[in-house]
Amino acid sequence: MNIEHLKLFVRLATTQNISQAGYELGLSPAVASLHINKLEDGLGVRLLHRTTRKVSLTEEGLAFLPHAEDVLASVEAARASVGAGKVSPSGTLRVTAPASFGRMHLVPALEGFLTVTRICRLISGFQIRLSIWSKAGLILRSVMPS
Repeated sequence: MNIEHLKLFVRLATTQNISQAGYELGLSPAVASLHINKLEDGLGVRLLHRTTRKVSLTEEGLAFLPHAEDVLASVEAARASVGAGKVSPSGTLRVTAPASFGRMHLVPALEGFLTVTRICRLISGFQIRLSIWSKAGLILRSVMPS
């Protein structure tokens, strides 16, 4: 059973329109219809009554819908537990680049980054250091102490 097919089925139950449900998930009507057919074939039951104007759930579709919603909720909870789809960045970001690139591109970009990470620093103790290698050796400056 394909998770994308389940997402389509749940959207279809809400919109009652294959074209609209497919469009909301970035699918053409033909592909959306094919996905629903594959889901029905895999389950061995008809989930939908289809007419040229309307789509409605069969009794089996109505019985299957809460289970499909539960599976999708479980998948989202599992993804969230491992950090998939996080909105805020976290962790260590290391960039290695020549000193000239750092001076020309990275340092100017740091201003915007620091604005964002100041908020993060207050929440989770971020520390940012700017390290620039020169011929004389490493020059280390603490840009934002934790």
